[in-house]
Amino acid sequence: MSKKQKKSNIKFYIKIVIYVAILIAGTLFSKPIVHFFTQMFKAETTITQKVTKIGFEDIGELATESAYVTTVSVTDKSRKIFDITIPLTESKMIYSYDSIIKAGYNFNDIKWNIDNEKKTIKVSFPKMIIISNDLDEKSLKVYHEDESIFTNVTMKESNEARIKMKQKALKNALANGFEARVRKNAEVIIKSFFKQQYKDYKYQIDWR
Repeated sequence: MSKKQKKSNIKFYIKIVIYVAILIAGTLFSKPIVHFFTQMFKAETTITQKVTKIGFEDIGELATESAYVTTVSVTDKSRKIFDITIPLTESKMIYSYDSIIKAGYNFNDIKWNIDNEKKTIKVSFPKMIIISNDLDEKSLKVYHEDESIFTNVTMKESNEARIKMKQKALKNALANGFEARVRKNAEVIIKSFFKQQYKDYKYQIDWR
């Protein structure tokens, strides 16, 4: 065997020894080393919380109460001569709809004052607003329907009847304490906002 071959064989064996040594070292020390660096550069999570100001500018209009009112409409139309109804010209319809009325307040107009010494909160509410007043189309009930071919009920007349039904529903709701319930629920909502930061404070509610 020549000297060159001996040198190449020696280099080959040295490389094998180095590779084996690296493999053994990696197996024995990889986990401790990883753990060491993990602990050394351990990430920490910090959560900071603070109470922001109380405001209602992002709420806008808030419905605090809903009323469901059933209203009956009677459409009676006929042709007359000298105030006498002409036979076979009378059209009469009797039907009802449920109205869904939602009311509340514009929270942007709510004013409040906090007295930390007396531990009191004075809240002034604006005038109640009707947010929506709609007829539930699925609630239609027809009690009588007799339309003469000589006297048709127009779309305009039907629309006017629906408008009057909604107006009547709102009037009935207000007459049965609707606004009082709207105020009561609004007061509960407002207090829940303030109690997050002012737990032991007393309240003075004014209605404009």
